[in-house]
Amino acid sequence: MKHLVDINSWKRRNSYEFFKTFQNPNISITSEIDCTHAREQAKQKGQSFFIYYIYSMLCAMNEIEEFRYRIDAEGRVLYYDTIDITTPILLNDEGDCAIVRIPFIKDFNEFYPKAVAIVEEAKKQTESNFGTENLDEENDPYGTIFLSATPDLYFTSLVGAQEKREGNSYPLLNVGKAISREGKLVMPVAITISHAFADGLHITRFYQKIEERLNSL
Repeated sequence: MKHLVDINSWKRRNSYEFFKTFQNPNISITSEIDCTHAREQAKQKGQSFFIYYIYSMLCAMNEIEEFRYRIDAEGRVLYYDTIDITTPILLNDEGDCAIVRIPFIKDFNEFYPKAVAIVEEAKKQTESNFGTENLDEENDPYGTIFLSATPDLYFTSLVGAQEKREGNSYPLLNVGKAISREGKLVMPVAITISHAFADGLHITRFYQKIEERLNSL
């Protein structure tokens, strides 16, 4: 469910009024997460590590209030009780992708088979479907986050694409190749989010919560 935010009584009013005047109000940060345990668990169980980490990131987003604010096409600030995740599924070597929206389910044992089924169904498509990828049953394009993965490319910095508006409609996540370092498996995760909604404290908590969730699987 979504709610219209009363700007006048909103605790982030000052930050919002300040950053909404910026040409680019987004903040982009890249940091590594320790995915050693989750990668090993997925391997032992014959499960998808991709599903493991999108679940962990989705849980982290839903646990932090500041990550569930959005600006709609009319410039209104919305707040969502829960948000989903949208991600491209590679179809072929030409780079065609099927964009899927996976709903948030807190129970991993319920989320995993649902997510796998959505991904497998998407792989049956023969062409890209950009434009309708964020729509759910209520035709709501804002109650989501967008995640792109480059599992064969390690990166140290990434800046997300910017919409022609007052910040992006939703946070952008990019996940890179996991590499070994000092006996651990680490993976770069980049986030782009409106600074009107979130600060460094909230982004720090986001990375911490991802690792906590990955280590619990």
